[in-house]
Amino acid sequence: MKILKTLLGAALSVAALAAPIAEAGTITFQFGNSGAYSGDVPPATQDIYATATLNWVDGDTMATLVMSVGPGLPTGAYVNDWYFNLAGGNNLTDVQYAGGVGDIEASSVYFGTLNGYNADGGGYFDMRFSYSTSDHQLGEGDVSTYTLTALSALSADAFSDFSVHKIGKQWVIDGRMIQAAVHVQGYEGSVWLKQCDDNGVDCGPPVIDFCTENPTDPACVAVPEPATLAILGTGLFGMALARRRRGKW
Repeated sequence: MKILKTLLGAALSVAALAAPIAEAGTITFQFGNSGAYSGDVPPATQDIYATATLNWVDGDTMATLVMSVGPGLPTGAYVNDWYFNLAGGNNLTDVQYAGGVGDIEASSVYFGTLNGYNADGGGYFDMRFSYSTSDHQLGEGDVSTYTLTALSALSADAFSDFSVHKIGKQWVIDGRMIQAAVHVQGYEGSVWLKQCDDNGVDCGPPVIDFCTENPTDPACVAVPEPATLAILGTGLFGMALARRRRGKW
């Protein structure tokens, strides 16, 4: 009997090792002036000043969303609207505030209508979180956490869909490939930002053309075409000949 129990325990251990392990999914969206698509950017001191991270387990229906604002925005500026998408026609059935001490709860949360929430020309999204403008939220140092429940199991690319526009009867993906968007205000202007790459590659300030800043660099000086050189040479020869003739007179 003891041997049988030992063999059974070993078999269960092997089965447990052979069973597939659910993989954790995560995606981080970073926001800064380089992602501006509408409005006037603030005088930010950091390339990235807002972040949203979603965590879930593949095959599960629940995810955690953490939105935060770091340093870099001018005094009084805040990020009050946040937009995200679900992939594959999936939809949210429930959204619950899950913040602890010091976290900030949204004043309004919108979900349940696919492609239902417009981000000022950036296309339509599946969910929107709005914070108090009178309290300037979310401002520097603010964090807000939510638990999301989806209708269907979440896949590896659960939150990677792009915003869309409706053209006729068809939904068409925005050519700027906007997966998430935020609205920043509380300074002299306001701006709408799309996400930059989660690995930071495109999160720096806009690239300034090299030749604009270095007009005398050899690489930026235009080289005349052969025909132009020939015409220029003929002109110089003619000027020299004319001078010789005037010298004789």
